[in-house]
Amino acid sequence: MEDAVGTDNTRFTPRLRLVPIAPDNAKDLWLVHNDDEVWPWYGTERPRLEKAERWAEAIGEEWHCHGVHKWIAYDRLTDAVVGRGGLSRTPVDDDWGQIYTFLPDEP
Repeated sequence: MEDAVGTDNTRFTPRLRLVPIAPDNAKDLWLVHNDDEVWPWYGTERPRLEKAERWAEAIGEEWHCHGVHKWIAYDRLTDAVVGRGGLSRTPVDDDWGQIYTFLPDEP
């Protein structure tokens, strides 16, 4: 198996190649968000490519500033786009910070 970390911060699992999302991945991000099972989670209509381009640019900036955000997942054998995942930083003073009240205490 290849090294687990590529020179461009790409990660590898036995089945996947995980690439930090950046503007170059906008079309692949659009493919994921335009999937019949995915797009309803993100709005009331399918996203346009231009929206995915804005998302990819913003996510790329988060990677640059904070070193963490979402990945595009590719099948290592076929190079097909298979999904998106990862972590996002959430400011505590943001409305999303309210989610911490629902999480269990740390051990």
